[in-house]
Amino acid sequence: TGFTNGGDVETSGFELDVLANINENFFVSGGVAVSDATSVNDSQEIPFAPDLKYSIAGQYDIPMDGGRRIQINGSYVYTDEQLSGNIGQTGGVFLLPDYAILNASVGYFTEDDKLGITLIGKNLTDESYATTFSGDGFRYQIPRNADRYFGIDFVLNFN
Repeated sequence: TGFTNGGDVETSGFELDVLANINENFFVSGGVAVSDATSVNDSQEIPFAPDLKYSIAGQYDIPMDGGRRIQINGSYVYTDEQLSGNIGQTGGVFLLPDYAILNASVGYFTEDDKLGITLIGKNLTDESYATTFSGDGFRYQIPRNADRYFGIDFVLNFN
């Protein structure tokens, strides 16, 4: 591992985060980040700094008799294309394409959340993507969420 000082960096842009309780059973959250990060020394774009990233998520609880509830969640996250690698490294930099991830879940919870079971679906559109490219032509870092997968989450509270 080597460390290289990239010099001065100039960043401009904005971020916005929103959380809205539509009613006692429904809330929506989201955020957007728009940025321009460049090296002051050579005016090159900074790696791993997408120009745009945004997300939206929602949760809806369906109350049932006896304090039980069904909870439905969904989220969508978009990440703009970005450079991978360090400027000046062997192999140079590589442009990673943009990608979007859609997740959803549905769960059943008993009174006071003592017991719960949730069916989870991640990357429902099966969007393949890499978060890093080594620059030598064949090594990508592929995160777990780069493939569609499903799971079950169990909750047991002893309180």
